[in-house]
Amino acid sequence: MNYSLSGNAELKLASGQYHNEQSKTDFDWSNVVLNIDLNQNTPNNYVLSVDTFNSNAPNHAVSTASSFKIKDLVVQGSLQSTKWPFIYSGNINSKIGYFEQNTESAETGEKFSLIQKNSQANLTTQVEGDTVNIINKTNLDELHINGNNLGKVTNNVEFNHIDGNALQELLNILVAISKADSDMPLSKTLVQKLQQAGMIIANNQPQIKFTPLSISDEKGKVALDLNIALVPNPKFDLMRSGLYKQFKDFSINFDVNKETAIFIVI
Repeated sequence: MNYSLSGNAELKLASGQYHNEQSKTDFDWSNVVLNIDLNQNTPNNYVLSVDTFNSNAPNHAVSTASSFKIKDLVVQGSLQSTKWPFIYSGNINSKIGYFEQNTESAETGEKFSLIQKNSQANLTTQVEGDTVNIINKTNLDELHINGNNLGKVTNNVEFNHIDGNALQELLNILVAISKADSDMPLSKTLVQKLQQAGMIIANNQPQIKFTPLSISDEKGKVALDLNIALVPNPKFDLMRSGLYKQFKDFSINFDVNKETAIFIVI
């Protein structure tokens, strides 16, 4: 690090294990490397790589036993700070060779298994004046749920023209909720702030797009293309006509292969 507030660093974490006595959760990992390249006037770049990471929380510690396995994780980011503390512009790319999650309810014994193979994701955040666009593109070679291979997954979703101040307020609320007592209901003040931030976002012509969201196998695919954008200050009254007038754009397209859809549902 030099006097111009730029520099680079590398952090290596050797293979190891950790046991949390309070939660009875076990962790182990191997070959964790973090590279950071900082510059005051340009986007900050970082690369995180993890060969393996595992965690195991038994059900005598929590109401639901859970375990995670991650192999061959690589995350690369190039981020620039903005006028909002929790919002950064730039790109984050990630690759995970293998991800597995298993849970078992201590009350019912119900089990759930999720496996993802060869996932790739790209998250882009764009700042345009006082609005923010969030674009996420995700691809999975294989998605397994409870032992069933559902096939390939593509999830391209966009949230555009989001009011930046309201989004920052939502993030502030999430931080406050994370610090609050989980056994206590949310305060009226937090609920009011949440509603106000949501209304500001809705009144600022937000847009949501799926281009597409799809699951495909050798038989075919099930896909959804969606484009919805609101007019300024929309008024949703289900008891009155003119609901369609509250949308600037509204289009939905389904592409459904019968055999694939039946396999997913069953």
